[in-house]
Amino acid sequence: MKFVLYLLLLCAAALCVERGQLQHIVLFKYKETTTQDQKFKMMKGLVNLKDRCTKPDGKKYILAASAGLQNSGEKFDKGLEQGFVLTFSNSYDRDYFVGLNKTAPYDRVHQDYIKEVSQLVSDVLVFDFNVLLN
Repeated sequence: MKFVLYLLLLCAAALCVERGQLQHIVLFKYKETTTQDQKFKMMKGLVNLKDRCTKPDGKKYILAASAGLQNSGEKFDKGLEQGFVLTFSNSYDRDYFVGLNKTAPYDRVHQDYIKEVSQLVSDVLVFDFNVLLN
């Protein structure tokens, strides 16, 4: 029974992301002065962007959001503590989210989040890719 549940979870995870979708990976390293409560608030806040961020027409556009704490034993984490993965349908939705084109509309909810979290982090790594294989 456990094996069947495990297989179902693996299949569900594989089906969540389709070829061509865009994965937006964000990793945070916090300042030494940042409290655990603040870290948790930022983690929850980023995941909640999935439900709070909308396009000008009011439609939600973040397909999935997940977060977790660094737990690799490989010692290649470079001090990064939290990881986030957001899934978008395409690069246009991602660009709207991050505000790459300041002359075009962009998501102000995300920009407000950036202002808040920037006071607490000492380093951020962002890595995006379109899914080619899954």
